[in-house]
Order: sequence, then C-alpha cells, then structure tokens
Amino acid sequence: MRYFPFVFAAALTVGFSATNANAQDKHVTTINQCTEIDKPGAYQVGKVIEAGNLTPTPNGVLACIFISADFVTLDLGGNTIIGPGSGVGVYAAQDRKAVRIHSGNVTNFVNGVINDASEGRTEYISAFENALSGIFVTTPGSAQVIGNIANRNGFNGIAVDAHARVIGNVATDNGNFGIAVFNCPSVVLENLASNNGRDLLVGVPNCTRSHNSPNIGDLP
Repeated sequence: MRYFPFVFAAALTVGFSATNANAQDKHVTTINQCTEIDKPGAYQVGKVIEAGNLTPTPNGVLACIFISADFVTLDLGGNTIIGPGSGVGVYAAQDRKAVRIHSGNVTNFVNGVINDASEGRTEYISAFENALSGIFVTTPGSAQVIGNIANRNGFNGIAVDAHARVIGNVATDNGNFGIAVFNCPSVVLENLASNNGRDLLVGVPNCTRSHNSPNIGDLP
C-alpha cells in the first residue's frame, strides 16, 4: 500500500503519454486564417478568425474557408469565425463528398455555413446574425444536420434541400423559416423552432417526423 502513490503516478504518466501519442497520430492540420482546403484530411480551427480577405471559389462565391476536396473533417474547435458582412463563413461545394463541418460558431456573413457536399454532415454549429441563412444544405445526395443552433439570421435559420437526417436543431428569431426541409424521404426529429417568420416547414408530406416543436403533423 505504501507504493500506491508511485504506481498511480506512473499509471497517469503512461496514460497521458499514450493520449498525447494518439493526438499526434491524428495528423490534424491547424487553420488560423481564411483559406482553401484542397486536400482530404482532418482540419481544426486553432483560434478565433476575424475574416478579412475571403477566398474566391470557381462559382464566384467568396468564403472564409472554402472546402474543395472530398473526405474532409473541419472541426471549428469551439472557436468563432467572424465575417466582414459579406460572403460565406464555411463553404463546401456541391461536387464534393463526405465533408463534415462541426463544433463552433459562425457569424456576420451573408450565409454562415453552406455544406452542399454529398454525404455531408453539419453538426453542433451555432450560426447567428448572418444576413441570409445560418446553415444551408443542398445536395442531390444525403446529409446529416444535427445539434445545430441558428438564431437571428436575416432569412432562414436552417434550410435543408437533401435527403437528410435533421435532428435536435434549434432555431429562433430568424426572419423567414426557422427550420425548413424541402426534400423527402428525410427524417426530422426533435427540432425546436420559435419566434421565426415561420417556425418549421417540411415541404413534402411523406417525411418521417416526430417530437418537433411546434408539431408539424408528425408521421411515424
């Protein structure tokens, strides 16, 4: 028993060493300014970004972070991307696939996040006070839109035109729709919208929808 503190400390040291080794093995690229992501991989925003020079894209959209590669995970790391009142905060084009954008805040752009990648995932983003939409997802493929918050955007909070799982999102005080899902089959569950121009819209009647507030005619 006298040796327990030493053994415990040694175990902690081994544990932390293993954790650090695992973190280093992830090969995450840190982003600290507006840029284009043109290679597959894992990326993380390392600090608050105040967007100045936006990145031009082939279709003329200006974005702070433009994702032009497939198989990208962008972790905002709990940081905020603050726009200059124009452009898009994070933009993944429609010809991309398997792009995940998650875990941070985007504000003061025309559109906060546009994830048009097929098999795209937009999760745990807070998009607020953008001139048009907080989060906009449109793709001929499938998508996940989960756990996001979209407040005080000038037009739509969250707009989804895809076959999507739209789950656990919150939208308040947006000028037009709080949460709008235009394409079915989709699954729309446990979303909350209040004090928007129109709160919740599911544009096609045969989407699966349940436990939303306000109730939008839940279907099994």
